[in-house]
Amino acid sequence: MIVWLTFGVALFATLVSAQTAPNPANSGAAPLVLPRPGVPASLEQTEERSRKIEDGTSTVEVVTSEVYRDSAGRVRVQSDIRGSGRSPTPYVDLVDPVAGSRVVLLSTQKIAYRVPLPKSTEGRFAFLGIGGVAESSYKWSARTENAGKRTIEGIECEGTRIIETAEGEPGLTRTVEQWYSDELKLIGFVTASGPYETYTARIQNLRREEPDPALFAIPPGYKILDVPLPSPGRQ
Repeated sequence: MIVWLTFGVALFATLVSAQTAPNPANSGAAPLVLPRPGVPASLEQTEERSRKIEDGTSTVEVVTSEVYRDSAGRVRVQSDIRGSGRSPTPYVDLVDPVAGSRVVLLSTQKIAYRVPLPKSTEGRFAFLGIGGVAESSYKWSARTENAGKRTIEGIECEGTRIIETAEGEPGLTRTVEQWYSDELKLIGFVTASGPYETYTARIQNLRREEPDPALFAIPPGYKILDVPLPSPGRQ
């Protein structure tokens, strides 16, 4: 199974950088709840990322989110991003596998960035894969291990551990662990650590109920900007 950590971040950066509007944040919420039909859920999601800077200091970013998924597989992630020395930045991410779209709502500007994605009655999207906990010039090799089972919010989750080692530097490693529920099609807990960055993400207050349909619609008064997906190979 793929670890779903970077798609929301990469898409958010692509959408905002493609327009003239100022970038309100450098990252977004990790998509822990997959767009799968038949398993409605509502929950809270908390993430914390600590990065080391070249001058020896560090920065901490916290993302708190409310997440909703309906029976059709549509997902809404409503987030506040708080970073060192920065005011909270609210935004909303809407994934609709039935309509074939993904939308980022910037409430302060009342702008909706919309990206076309393949339609699917099964809620299947081609998500981007996981990157390392930090970019570097090293070439990394990886191995995967079974991390056992954990009960998170009353659901049984299967654990997976990925250990990456820098070639030629056996003491330089980074590790990602995740616990996934196949029953609810979501990741309950993630932790990642490496030489430059640490990261955790967890869900809480899980409710198995059908959310309000209005949560998955673009609100009235928003300007909709259609943004094409980058062509393969383009940076």
